[in-house]
Amino acid sequence: MRRLPDIFLLLSLLPNMAFAAPDGVTDGGRPSTAGRRSYYETPKTLLEILLNSTRPKPYDTPVKQAFSWQGMHAGVSFGFGVASGTNPWGLGAGGEEYRVDAGWIFPKAPLTGLIGGVQAGYDHVFGPVLAGVEADWQAAGLSGGGGGFGQPEGLRPFIDNRRAIDWFGSLRGRLGYALTPTFVAFTTAGLAYGGGANLFRYFDSAGNVGDNIHNPTRAGYAVGAGIEWAVNPTVSMKLEYLRLDLGRSPAHGIFLENEEGDENIRRFASMDGYPNRFQIFRVGLNYRFNFKHTDQKEYGDPNLFLYRAGEKSPEISTHYLFGFTYGTDIETEGRGEILNITNIDAGKRPRTLKSTNVADVQSFMREGNAGVYSMIDNTLEFEHTISADFQYALGVMGAHPTIYGVEDIPNRHDTSLRGILGEARYILLRRTDKFPIGLSLHIEPKWGHVSNVTGWAETLLESDNRICVDSELLPGKLYAAFNLMYTPQIFREITESKWIHSAYYGAMGGLTYFLTPKVGVGGGFQYYKRWVQPDTNVSDLQGSAFYLGPQAYFRLNRQLFLTVAWSRQFAGHAINDPRPLDLANFTRDIARVQFGGEF
Repeated sequence: MRRLPDIFLLLSLLPNMAFAAPDGVTDGGRPSTAGRRSYYETPKTLLEILLNSTRPKPYDTPVKQAFSWQGMHAGVSFGFGVASGTNPWGLGAGGEEYRVDAGWIFPKAPLTGLIGGVQAGYDHVFGPVLAGVEADWQAAGLSGGGGGFGQPEGLRPFIDNRRAIDWFGSLRGRLGYALTPTFVAFTTAGLAYGGGANLFRYFDSAGNVGDNIHNPTRAGYAVGAGIEWAVNPTVSMKLEYLRLDLGRSPAHGIFLENEEGDENIRRFASMDGYPNRFQIFRVGLNYRFNFKHTDQKEYGDPNLFLYRAGEKSPEISTHYLFGFTYGTDIETEGRGEILNITNIDAGKRPRTLKSTNVADVQSFMREGNAGVYSMIDNTLEFEHTISADFQYALGVMGAHPTIYGVEDIPNRHDTSLRGILGEARYILLRRTDKFPIGLSLHIEPKWGHVSNVTGWAETLLESDNRICVDSELLPGKLYAAFNLMYTPQIFREITESKWIHSAYYGAMGGLTYFLTPKVGVGGGFQYYKRWVQPDTNVSDLQGSAFYLGPQAYFRLNRQLFLTVAWSRQFAGHAINDPRPLDLANFTRDIARVQFGGEF
């Protein structure tokens, strides 16, 4: 249908058609651009008038925005690392005077392995020059070690060491030059930090064994260079080389206590610390937020843009509405979200004393038997919705255990980066007026180097897999959700060489009723079972637990929300434990706080 102004234009030009200006000349005698005619130029003939009335107008035709490296980016990277190693050395001593009677120098123990993680940064452009800052966090599988016999020949003590870089990160400046508009070469340097376990084990000639483990967080520097090019207006790829130096590992010392009645001398063994230098080679994939999906008008204010990437998300989105249970909604296509999730597990049984030995009693009293247990597991995520039905997320995890006098768990109180995770959510069935039930698939793989149960070093791979169902029972008022969960795991403690297979599976559900358009309250339940497959193909059920508790949802404004949920174990049973509740595999209380914002 023609626009009404086109009709008026036609009527106003009919009396003047015979006096149209010649080609290349506008009213006033000014020459026009050859081969171009603006929509607002005076047509010459009736045919041109009719054609112009149906042609797309300037504001109907998108004009692509110029490419620029400036702005924020976030993404993932993968690669491998290698370290040439060093020559660890140490001494052994024994007897009342602790005379030195053994010494050794190990061959170099190179470290190799794969790495993978996330990065984010911001770049500013000065013509062809790019200057910016980037932070990254990487899970690492760099490991190595060696061993050998000490001296003198007659004593033959055996020494073994294992080294690992489990994770590292950096905060670096970037300086680059655009060789072409879509290809940049850059150098980078800055602060580096990381951690990994170091194991020293000593076997003396009498058969006594002692070991010592360090798992510190170390700081140092990183330098490197790379290239990056734009694949399309929203995605760029990079190749990067970094050399990292995380300083020296602490020295190890072991005091070997002989078995009761053993007349052999007591021994002391040590190993000196060594430097932690390694190199990484990686490829990265970045999503660049500076590339706007916008259309620019050919007239008027050149800074005027029409955003068509999607509107704000609705006031009510069920994905994080129920605390421990996930809804099926995802955010608006083309938009991102920053989310912080804090999980708190608290309450396990106190340690009990089974020995009447005086030394054991004194040690028990000294270590405490209060049974204090809490594990704060915090996750910071970046989420991006790339289509109406698919959303992915990347995040880092931290752990803060407080454990004193708990049954079967050593005391622990510290804070550490625990690992990284990814998420994928796909809507299989969207809620509609005709069919008010939604169905989605949630997959959340994780890699960790610190246990979220004990807080001690381990290597963990797991995936939280769920089928999610939700429904709007009362329009705008009452919502319900239900999840089926299966989480397989494999993990290995730093002192062990074998992998242990385990899994959690169960179901959870929740109800939320909105008292006001921005405040919802309700409750939910969670039911879990755990099995472990330590050595054989037979899966051993370890226990089960049933939780029940309240939850609340607050829509702070159009972009920000807060969800708070808490549940207590009301029923449970650990295998081979007659006591009520399962406080061996689970905790008495669990809580979750979710705070997020869309941009």
